[in-house]
Amino acid sequence: MASVVAAFKRFIATDPDLLFNYKTQRIVRINDRRLGLIYYAFMLAILGYVIGYTIIYNKRYLLLDDSPTGSVRMSLAKPTKVNSNQPYCLQNQPTVNDYTNYMCNYYDDLLVVYPRTEQTALLAASRITIQNNTLNCDFAADPNCDFTPETPTIVYVGDIEHFTLMIDHTTYSTNLDIQANAQSLEGKLLDLHGNTMKLTGPNVVGQIGQLDIFELQTLLLAAGIATLDQDSGALNTKTNNSSLRYTGLVLLVLIEYDNVHSFDTSDIRYTISVRSVKNTQFKSVETRTSTTDQSLQTWDRHGIRILIQQKGQMGKFDFQTLLINVVSGFGLLAVATLVVDVLAVSVMPEREIYSKYKYDDTLDFSDIRDGITKAEDDQLISIKTRKSAAQLVGVLDSASQPLLDESSTV
Repeated sequence: MASVVAAFKRFIATDPDLLFNYKTQRIVRINDRRLGLIYYAFMLAILGYVIGYTIIYNKRYLLLDDSPTGSVRMSLAKPTKVNSNQPYCLQNQPTVNDYTNYMCNYYDDLLVVYPRTEQTALLAASRITIQNNTLNCDFAADPNCDFTPETPTIVYVGDIEHFTLMIDHTTYSTNLDIQANAQSLEGKLLDLHGNTMKLTGPNVVGQIGQLDIFELQTLLLAAGIATLDQDSGALNTKTNNSSLRYTGLVLLVLIEYDNVHSFDTSDIRYTISVRSVKNTQFKSVETRTSTTDQSLQTWDRHGIRILIQQKGQMGKFDFQTLLINVVSGFGLLAVATLVVDVLAVSVMPEREIYSKYKYDDTLDFSDIRDGITKAEDDQLISIKTRKSAAQLVGVLDSASQPLLDESSTV
């Protein structure tokens, strides 16, 4: 309690001019090339970072849209020349890679693709199980009435890898009012490691005036799948015959658009990459009924499920965005001043002399207002024009002593 009272008394006794003093900045020119070189080096580094790296390299003058939308249209076509000498066809040999072969039927796309109304997805069947079911009762009279299944027929779709997939895609950014169609853009297909794949006919990608066309085998290779006659790794298969051709698989086709790769934002380009979803299978069941004999036929299709995903980054010049990034970046210039000030008053050998120049306490203005002369203050002003730092320190000490004596006399 006594210490609190003592502190309060000291607070009351403190000169209000000293207690509520006002600190203002002053400009001091320190003629020392070491500090100057350090300061300008920091300034150049900060300017290089703000203008070179942030504004130019990272293109922070652009208003960005990281989620452009788009639309996709796909169709599948049978190859013009079908290769019937396939190792997975039972017509040619009983097994391939220790997997059981089945008869190959050379269907066209009307029977291979189901359903046919999807926009961003498509199923290209590699195996079809055809199941006929007969009805020997009346649903209206017998509550236990059900279809009687017959022996199913399992077939492989012959030469499915050489079916060609056409992809017509469009991208647009509503925020930036940018839109483009694939026929007006340059693009490329990337492999699993991000390298550009060299394509041969009938494969076409990123050619002005043409739609993108891929053989299914090309998309499989882009996903790192060499053949459909390899283990699928899919779970819950009913038999040990679990090749990709038998169970099916899911391919994610990623189309990524970009117009920030150069300074010309009208130059929109895209890349296509393919990824397979591990340990998955896909099937789609089509039901066909007959009105004559009340029979039921199901087509259970397993195959290559293709899912399209569009993404990317679009940019458009925006002065307000540029201004915000320039102003926020130039705020770093204060760091250069702060660092050099710390070096000058805390690290450099002449730090005491630098501090004398940097920090200056005025006289008590209450005393001045009370009519006390301030000749010493004029003396200090004239002293600061002298070149010798040693003279400055000595005169400061001698000039302050009469002031202290005069204050004590008063």
